[in-house]
Amino acid sequence: MPSYQHKTLLNEISSFNEEPSDDVSFERWITAKDQLSFLNSNAHDDELILYAAVGGRFSVHGVAIKRDLLFPLDKNDLVEWQGFPDISRASYTYESHDSEIWIDESCSLFGSKILENAQQLVFIRSFEDATYCEILQEFLHVSEIHWREELSSYCCFDENGDFDCVVSVTIGSGFDEVSLVSIQREPLELYLAASDSILVRMFDFTCTQRSEFSGWSNEPEKQFFERDDLFYRQRVDSEKAGYTRGIQIVPLSRPRADIFSSYHDKWFGNQKKEYVEFLACDYRNRQETKISTDPDATTNYFVAKENTLPYETSPAFFQPEVLSKYKSDRDKYIYDEVYRTISCRDQWTLKCVDVNEAGQVHAYICDLRMLPYKEQLYWLSFNESGKAGISKRSFEADFEGKWSWETDSLQDIRPVLEKWDRNHARWWILRDRKLLNQTTSPRTESRDEWGRSFLDLSHLINEGFVLKTIRGELDIENVSYQEERSIALLEKLLVAKSLLRSDEKLDGLRSVNHFRNKTNAHVRGSEFDKLSRAALQSHGSYSAHFLDVCKTIYCELLLIEKAFGPL
Repeated sequence: MPSYQHKTLLNEISSFNEEPSDDVSFERWITAKDQLSFLNSNAHDDELILYAAVGGRFSVHGVAIKRDLLFPLDKNDLVEWQGFPDISRASYTYESHDSEIWIDESCSLFGSKILENAQQLVFIRSFEDATYCEILQEFLHVSEIHWREELSSYCCFDENGDFDCVVSVTIGSGFDEVSLVSIQREPLELYLAASDSILVRMFDFTCTQRSEFSGWSNEPEKQFFERDDLFYRQRVDSEKAGYTRGIQIVPLSRPRADIFSSYHDKWFGNQKKEYVEFLACDYRNRQETKISTDPDATTNYFVAKENTLPYETSPAFFQPEVLSKYKSDRDKYIYDEVYRTISCRDQWTLKCVDVNEAGQVHAYICDLRMLPYKEQLYWLSFNESGKAGISKRSFEADFEGKWSWETDSLQDIRPVLEKWDRNHARWWILRDRKLLNQTTSPRTESRDEWGRSFLDLSHLINEGFVLKTIRGELDIENVSYQEERSIALLEKLLVAKSLLRSDEKLDGLRSVNHFRNKTNAHVRGSEFDKLSRAALQSHGSYSAHFLDVCKTIYCELLLIEKAFGPL
């Protein structure tokens, strides 16, 4: 889905293809008063038209041309332009009497000597009745934008990790359907400023009463050359038809130096930033107080003697629900419990995120300041007073500077599976590498999160076992089997190898299947209620129950590995 501004432009352009019914509106239409006003307005918008066409009545095509080639203006030459972006950027050229073949990269425009040197930005191409749009590759590369079919746009990520539609594209499927290519002003202006170029838009508004129009009369053509930014030729025939054909020069919205300065500030982190105050533990001054993420509001160990400011490693504490957003949107975020990080599509990373004994999430002020302002506000909404200190793991790793062996049972499972995957274990396949990060412990009192954790654990472990390999091992041990699934087959194998007693089961792996099935949103009912109550009564929290199951699974995985022999 293209940008909202693009869709607004589509609707406005579509209206210019509608033949007005009353005389006053019809006169405005054939004299292009509204079309010219629309172009003037768009020249100052944040979303600029690069190409537009509908019904042969409204056509706009923008190109870039070097400033020194455009000025001084030759209006008579410019308004003679011909050609639209459906001609290739380059072609092979040869002469019949010459054996040489060379590449002609001249612009597809002709008629105007000046515009023959312009740089085409949009290329409309067709293949097997399909029409599509390409954008100048040089612009795509320097702007670091990429085509996303589902958005019908060339996109990048904004600072919040959301798709930013820089160039939006709509290709109409019929003659009377709008084709439009629009672009955000800011990235285009950087390209124009860096190449010392100007955006020039050619336009043609040919408005005729189709039911009565039979051809142009000998009415004289008028020239409107008063303005330097918009000039055109126009003919109006007996109030039945009219065409307006000309040039619009779209200047930069600010001086080149200002454009360069703003991007230097952006790239080198010199932009004015907004900061948030978090309630945090100022352990230096032995108090709980609000501490800003502004670097000037905190200090570090190297310059601490010069002030009494809180350390930038002061921890802030949050309700566990703060993690829910990152767990639920897995296309956008990666929450890694092992490495204590949350990342957003390579746009930002929050380090040293952990959970303390009280179940609170904690992070340091110096890491929170690296988040976009909008993300800092999100964390602020879950900020609360600390109920316990930071986790033992965080203290050992971040303050004692040593490797922490403090893990939970889910984190113990991960290296076992990584080893199996790394050594291409015969009995198990990692179905999706993302599952290693996506499978996390439930941290809130939400039954949905609890059920989701078991579902993820099932995808990660249970669905990875290879039935063919397990059955092959049973054949070697002369153990019969019927249509049992992987867990039952594994139990038979472990019994055959004297790793399980005949009355023992793989309770951990069976529990995963059981809870996955009973907590599935499609089959929930009284059984789900009973399971959730039992989990809380026996373990006190969903997290403790889940980790207890993981503890059992960890031991079972070691038994399974032993049954199949060395990797």
